[in-house]
Amino acid sequence: MTRQHDTLAAGAITSKSGWATLPWGGSRSAGTPIVAECLRLRGGAAGYAQYHTPFTRRRDALAYKAMMMGDARRLMPRPPLQSSR
Repeated sequence: MTRQHDTLAAGAITSKSGWATLPWGGSRSAGTPIVAECLRLRGGAAGYAQYHTPFTRRRDALAYKAMMMGDARRLMPRPPLQSSR
């Protein structure tokens, strides 16, 4: 979901592994625990889990997806308005 959001924002496609190496300075997802947890799991689950239960991880994942989808709607190009002539 984050890669698709970044594609809309930047206008360029980013690979899964490439996104993880980008600097997070301008990203709204910078520093969010759910993104760090996803990257930890994608990297082979090294280190400790950031969530004590799967339910809190699920809650944060759903909230993160909702935030990304809302922001993606804002970034989507809008078709030009048709004149009524």
